[in-house]
Amino acid sequence: MSDEPNRAGTQEAAARGALFHVAAAGPTEDGAEMNSEDAAVRETLASERGAASNANFGLTLLVCLLLAAIVCCGVWYLTRKPVSDQISATSPATPVQTSTVTTPA
Repeated sequence: MSDEPNRAGTQEAAARGALFHVAAAGPTEDGAEMNSEDAAVRETLASERGAASNANFGLTLLVCLLLAAIVCCGVWYLTRKPVSDQISATSPATPVQTSTVTTPA
């Protein structure tokens, strides 16, 4: 029921657009020239949309990779141990034992 006003408005807008396009293109004997012009514009628009989509995907991928690298570096930095806590490979110094031996005389 509510489709009727929308459909009428859409048809009216399409008719106005068609009239504007015919007026802008100038008088022609048949619509072949207009159809070929429309096809050329449609192809150009499709290729531009494809290029914009590829560029948008590339930019999004680059941003995601940079964020992942930043997160990985942050995790590494926060979980590493400070240098002073690392185990030394040298053996500890042995304590000097002082013992006196007494011999009976």
